[in-house]
Amino acid sequence: MISKSGLLAAVVAATAFGAGRHEEPPEAVTKTPLGSGNLRFTQGGKTVTWRLRRGELFVQGKTITAQLWYAPPADFDVVGQLLIVLVQSNKGVKIPALDVHHGPAGSAALHPKKTSCLVKMTDFGAASVKGSFACSGEWRSGVGVSAGTLEAAP
Repeated sequence: MISKSGLLAAVVAATAFGAGRHEEPPEAVTKTPLGSGNLRFTQGGKTVTWRLRRGELFVQGKTITAQLWYAPPADFDVVGQLLIVLVQSNKGVKIPALDVHHGPAGSAALHPKKTSCLVKMTDFGAASVKGSFACSGEWRSGVGVSAGTLEAAP
């Protein structure tokens, strides 16, 4: 499992400095907490809806990064968690991280080089995110998440 602080540092460093090019110092990062929303996703042919437990939007210049933690409702049999990271830049929206623990088909982790996700966002701003994604390819471990729709707001 990726640590929250390590993941943020990697994503911010990657988006701020490009591939080893020397650039101007990064612009200030603004952070917006998110507290409401849902994620409906399919894993192993089983579709479930989980609630946003915690989310954060980071805006740095023209780059927006969303870190969203979803969990099943209280009546779910086990305590699960799904972390998805979305990054919007001038190259579009990408999912550099998607990890699910105790999902409907077990635990899985996206493989950044072997998993491909098509992302369609209807809202990706400094205060909220809403959209859908579909992933295919090889996952690092477990049965991957094939598709989902998500929303998150303050």
